[in-house]
Amino acid sequence: MANSYFYGVLEDAQHNLWISTNGGLSYFDRNKNSFRNYYANDGLQSNEFNTGAFYKGASGTLYFGGIKGFNWFQNISINSNYKPQVALTDIYVNDKKVPKDSSFIQTKTLHFPFKQNNISFQFAALDYSRPGANKIQYKLEGADENWTTTYNKSVRYPQLPPGDYVLRLKAANADGLWSEEEKFFIVIEAPFWKRWWFFAILLVIATISVILITREIAQRRFRKQLQELEKQRAVELERNRLSKDMHDEIGSGLTHIALLSELMQTQNQTEEELKKNVGAISFFARKLVESMSEIIWVLNPQNDTLENLLAYTREQMHAFFEPFTIDFTIDFPSDVPTITLSNEQRRNLFLVTKEALNNALKHSEADAITLRVIISDNQIAFAVTDNGKDFNPSQTKAVSNGLKNMKKRIDDIGGTFFIDNNERGTTIHFTITIHTTTNGATTFLTSKQKN
Repeated sequence: MANSYFYGVLEDAQHNLWISTNGGLSYFDRNKNSFRNYYANDGLQSNEFNTGAFYKGASGTLYFGGIKGFNWFQNISINSNYKPQVALTDIYVNDKKVPKDSSFIQTKTLHFPFKQNNISFQFAALDYSRPGANKIQYKLEGADENWTTTYNKSVRYPQLPPGDYVLRLKAANADGLWSEEEKFFIVIEAPFWKRWWFFAILLVIATISVILITREIAQRRFRKQLQELEKQRAVELERNRLSKDMHDEIGSGLTHIALLSELMQTQNQTEEELKKNVGAISFFARKLVESMSEIIWVLNPQNDTLENLLAYTREQMHAFFEPFTIDFTIDFPSDVPTITLSNEQRRNLFLVTKEALNNALKHSEADAITLRVIISDNQIAFAVTDNGKDFNPSQTKAVSNGLKNMKKRIDDIGGTFFIDNNERGTTIHFTITIHTTTNGATTFLTSKQKN
């Protein structure tokens, strides 16, 4: 019953009982042995009735009086097989009403960006016999685990995370008949950084990065191994070059001295011949000492710069020309940049310079010789100039062979070699390219590097 304190009881034409109480009007169905209660929101004058305020008229009309008036009715059909309908009346996103267009009516689907995720639903049970007794059940799949039964007509879901949701609705009327279930689909789009294609792009980028990093590591290892091999090859080449120099210059000189010594011992020579052979031995000994000095200077790692090469060249060439009356001039730059040279580069440049000056002294019949060095942005140029007679190198075998050797030495270190010969004299040019490294140091390019 609606309330345990009742005021009156009347029997209707179907022999069911109507009971007025202090909390509403109760109906007792004799066949079902069950109660159904009615309240002010069902149309009663109020929930409270008065004592003795009940009456059944001759026509079967039932009257019940309360504190705000009275109600009357007759021949009421309580039971109904009519199922109500449920409707989603309005949708609000971020407190703004969403229009329901034809697309929504057809598909019952709405899409929202990830920032529009505060959603409110308003719904209604379409049964007007006893609207106040209508109930609604709802469940938002993806957010709710269970159904919720309510008499309210709205529900709010704040801060829904991105995803796919299904709003399921049912309504029941006062007779307890439930409507067919209605479904509405809500899709809150994920931000781009949570989309599958964004992860696919990241995966591709990560894969490419791993490949590039692996490749770079492999290339660095390969370059390191190649550098080690080049160092080993350079050491081997240096050993071979040193062995060749020792054999060609020192070995031949020692052999010549040994032969002269044996000749002096085995033959009866005059005093004049002995003096001549002793002088020859002394000459070759000085040449050997000079060659040894040059080899030791080249091997010293403290002499690996162009500045040291020019200083050594200046010192040696001044000593070489000192006994002669010829006018010898050295024109070197006052400010020499830091340029690192290998042993081969230093030795070849020095020997070519020495050979060019020696040829000018011996063959040009000049009274003035100049050694000049010019350093530009990407080149360093040597020039040995004399004011002597014009000559044809091919007509002098010794000079021709010397020039070939000089050119080969410059070619071996990646440079260029040419002769400018006219009636005013001869100039031998040899030029090499400068390469600046990432750490600021400057080195020469070898012929192999240039190719």
